[in-house]
Amino acid sequence: GTKIQQTATQKQNIDTKKIKYRVLLPDAAGYLQPASSVLVDDMKWEKESRIERVKQYPALLYHEISDDTALRLGAKRLRAFTCSQMACGADIDWLEAAGQQEPLLTRLASIVLDYPPDAFIQEMMQNADDAGATTVSIILDWRCHAGHPAKNEKSVASLLSQEMAALQGPSLNV
Repeated sequence: GTKIQQTATQKQNIDTKKIKYRVLLPDAAGYLQPASSVLVDDMKWEKESRIERVKQYPALLYHEISDDTALRLGAKRLRAFTCSQMACGADIDWLEAAGQQEPLLTRLASIVLDYPPDAFIQEMMQNADDAGATTVSIILDWRCHAGHPAKNEKSVASLLSQEMAALQGPSLNV
C-alpha cells in the first residue's frame, strides 16, 4: 500500500505538504475548515462537557471524525493549542493566575529567606486572616501523579505538557 502510494506520488510529482494544506475538515458545527485550523480534543479528562468546550473552542473537530484521521490530515491537538496560547499570554477563561504576580521561584525564595522555619504556620494563619478566612486547614498530601519522577511511571496523558509531571508530587495545602 505505502510503496504504491509513494511510487504514484513520485510519478505525478505531487507535493504532499501542499495537498495537506488544502484538506478541509468539519468543525463541531459541521462547517468545513482548513485542517490546520481544526482542533482535536485530546483533553477529554476535563470535567466540562463537550458542549461547553465547543463554546470555548468552536474549531473543535466534528465528533464523528476520528482523532487519528484528523491529526494525519493536519489538525492540531487542543492541548498543544492551549499551551501555545498560554505561552503567548492569551486570555484563557478556565486558567487564571492566582496569588502573587511574580515568578513562583522568586516568590518562594523570598518566603524562605524572609521567615524563620518556626514562623511558617504563624505566617499562614496571618495570610488566612488577611484574606478574611474564619478557619484554616493544613493538609499534607503525599499523592503523586502517575508521571511524577518519584513514581517511575511515564503516564503524562492528562497533563498539558510532560514538563508539568515534576510539579505533580507531594504538596502542603493550606
